[in-house]
Amino acid sequence: MSRFYRFPTLALAIFGCNLILCIVLLNEALLWQTISLAGLLLVVKTVFLSYASAKVESLHSNWIKNIGAILLALVVLPELGSAGLLNSMVNLLFSGAVMWWFTANHHRTTWGMQLLIGITLLASVSLIYQQSLEYALLVFITISASIVGLYQIQQFEHGSINNSPNHVINNPANSQTSHPINYSANSLAKSDAGIFSNRSSDNASKQENAYLPPHFFTMIVVCLLGATVMFVVMPSLSPFWKLPQQKVTPTGISDSMTPGDIANVAKSSRLAFRAEFSEAKNPPHAELYWRVLTMEEFNGKTWRQSDSKKWTQNKQAKTLNSFLVNTSTQAWGEKATLRNYSIVAEPNQQPWLYSLGTSTSDDSNIYLTRDNRLIRNTKVTQRIKYSATQYSQYNKNALALTQTDIANNIKLPSFGLSRTQVLSDELWQQANGDAERYNRVILEYLATSGFQYSLSPPTLSGDHIDNFLFDVKVGFCAHFASVHAVLLRLKNIPARIVTGYHGGEYNPNGNYFNIYDSSAHAWVEFSSDNKQWQHADPTSVVSPLRISEGLEQALNVFDETTDSNMNIVKQTPWLNTLRQHLQSLDYYWTVFVLDFDQQKRDNLISTLVAKLSFMKVAILVVTIGVLLGSWYLFITIKNKPKLPTSQKLLKRLYLSLARSESRTAFNKNADTKDNYGNWYANQNLTLAQHQALLQSLYPHRSEDIVSIIKKISIFLYSKNYSLSYKDVCNKIDLI
Repeated sequence: MSRFYRFPTLALAIFGCNLILCIVLLNEALLWQTISLAGLLLVVKTVFLSYASAKVESLHSNWIKNIGAILLALVVLPELGSAGLLNSMVNLLFSGAVMWWFTANHHRTTWGMQLLIGITLLASVSLIYQQSLEYALLVFITISASIVGLYQIQQFEHGSINNSPNHVINNPANSQTSHPINYSANSLAKSDAGIFSNRSSDNASKQENAYLPPHFFTMIVVCLLGATVMFVVMPSLSPFWKLPQQKVTPTGISDSMTPGDIANVAKSSRLAFRAEFSEAKNPPHAELYWRVLTMEEFNGKTWRQSDSKKWTQNKQAKTLNSFLVNTSTQAWGEKATLRNYSIVAEPNQQPWLYSLGTSTSDDSNIYLTRDNRLIRNTKVTQRIKYSATQYSQYNKNALALTQTDIANNIKLPSFGLSRTQVLSDELWQQANGDAERYNRVILEYLATSGFQYSLSPPTLSGDHIDNFLFDVKVGFCAHFASVHAVLLRLKNIPARIVTGYHGGEYNPNGNYFNIYDSSAHAWVEFSSDNKQWQHADPTSVVSPLRISEGLEQALNVFDETTDSNMNIVKQTPWLNTLRQHLQSLDYYWTVFVLDFDQQKRDNLISTLVAKLSFMKVAILVVTIGVLLGSWYLFITIKNKPKLPTSQKLLKRLYLSLARSESRTAFNKNADTKDNYGNWYANQNLTLAQHQALLQSLYPHRSEDIVSIIKKISIFLYSKNYSLSYKDVCNKIDLI
């Protein structure tokens, strides 16, 4: 019974784990109904195997297969319109794989092949949704494990046949027990065949009990090499499979902001993007203001992006002058580069990108908007990489305020703000009516009036601005940016809020920055002359550590943390080092894959072809031939049957006696084989039986034979004797 359930249970466990991995790989495509039903089937089958194994056979019936197929189809088909064609096909294929697993007939191997094909297809399709290193490794593990699972199924079927009652093997050793010594040529031939049969049977038995297929790791290496060659040689295809109805979930910051929203985003440890600078020296942490959106509309509680600033597909052609900035040399004027950098952006299901200050990109799909943001002509639904340049000098008129900008950025709600209005009058008087001095006075007020920086501020009520300024006084960056902008607008100074990220976690292994949602930030831009926007960050005066060092250092002052689990990892040196190495590996992988476009592929192939000559090709062919020959020789030697030590010594003894009689052990003459080939034909004999056989062949060497057999016995079975293998061999050779 244990033999019957060992390999099928192992194979079922492997394929069950692979189906769970497929749920992880395809979480973006699979419906929750499909996942729930699949999980139920996995649990039911596991319970059957654990507590009712005798009833597993009942799950193979056709009516269960039909009912399961109908239920799964009813789950997926109604969602066909909303999920999209690709996602529906993935759900159907996954459902079919689960049903194959659930109704697997353990007496056949076809279900294993079906699952292998289905899981391989599912794992391959998952790379459409995610191309990260983690997902690639999961795909590799899933497919490799499926191959092992199929091998276990086939091994089980083979083992079942060999162990069936009708399968009888005649053991020639049984006949040797009754007739221990037989010198005829026919019996020798039979014994010789029996030995090879036994040895093959032993190897087969070992292979039958193996958990991995023969040469499994060799196959893996060959497949990886083949995949590498295909990656270099095969052309890059456009992502024609990405259908418009993909199930997506927006993440990170949004186009509206209530002061508590940024704090909620900052509690997340999701990776937003990674940034690498071309210059040898990275910019200071305080200068890393990553722009994403500008908020101009305010209703007393929430800031929103103006509809005129939102990107739609038709704006690319219709509103180039009013929405996008012409960055050509003629319009942009003479430029001075401040720094060059590259961004690897995670999917955010939005067209907006990340930029420092005033930046442009050479990518034809990326544009600079008039509110100084980088956007893409399509939503970022998968990882992308782009390069950008930040400028310290350019034609300021390209981003100058228009009358519409001024009007939109001094608007305030017609209600509330009574106490804030009084405060603004006092501060305006202190500034003597000067806009720039008024901005500095506001910052001084926020720095000296007992305001506190916190990731978990109290909920605001009533008039949010008044409530925060005079009652709560505890807030996150969005709270301070909001009151700062309102105070400026109360004196008709154009002001808006910029949302994005500040800083980033530096990874010294890869010399790049990881920017997480925890780095989400909001600051203010205002115009004192109604012409150019100026930067102001009220958080820098309330919590200077937030800008100079980062969020974690700022929160430590008030005994707050962002992600306790991540903090434990960061505070453990070896865990943090390991984390950074793994992050660097993933970053290098991502950059390599995203950078290796069709042009670089063509350039690489052209370079290789141009450098090749007849002599180099010949050397390459010879080298490959030598490597393949060496590998074949290594495998041949490795798989050559090995004799145990006792048989090696006995073989040496037989051959030494044969040489002493001026004969050859492998002479094709029949009588020679009868007399001197018995060392090979009778490996199952005891030492005493070998001694009797040799004495019958060489009666005049009886004393030498007894002496050598005794030494062999002492060497093999005595624990306290100092006789070595070399000593025994020397004694044998002296005969």
